[in-house]
Amino acid sequence: MRTYIYDDKIFRKKVTVVGGFSLFVALYAAVQLILGQYLYWLILVVGIYQFVNTFIYISNPKEVSIDGDMVSFSSYGKNNVFHWDEVEFFRIKEVDVPNKMYVRIITKDGRKGRYWINCKFMENGKELWDYFLFLEYEKEPGQLKFQAKIPKNPFATEEVSEPVDAIVKE
Repeated sequence: MRTYIYDDKIFRKKVTVVGGFSLFVALYAAVQLILGQYLYWLILVVGIYQFVNTFIYISNPKEVSIDGDMVSFSSYGKNNVFHWDEVEFFRIKEVDVPNKMYVRIITKDGRKGRYWINCKFMENGKELWDYFLFLEYEKEPGQLKFQAKIPKNPFATEEVSEPVDAIVKE
């Protein structure tokens, strides 16, 4: 099993402090709503949304673990595990190549996961980036982005190459 861990100091600053601040903003907006300032309802919704995503849904995981048959995202004592044979949909949106990505996972039984992975601040983040691109290619080989370049498995010992035309035609 390979584990990729977010730098603790940066994680506290970029994720934990922002999540805590969003709770403070939501509480302030709730007080303003009670006092009759009705435009604060939007700020309340945004603050609650950010707090829930950070601490309940762990959309910014501190630790990503990959095994041959599963991937897990962990943070704040919570752990979301997805087994590869149950994953029906696995997509990555590269936001800041090769630093940040948005990962969406849907299993066959309907479980969903959405995660922001900041590889720049993770231990061996480039390896994690490459492996997630390879996994996306394994699940969705017909995507346009894979017609230009087929990602390689960073853990493979032998190199396997397949012509792009053969993959597109299948």
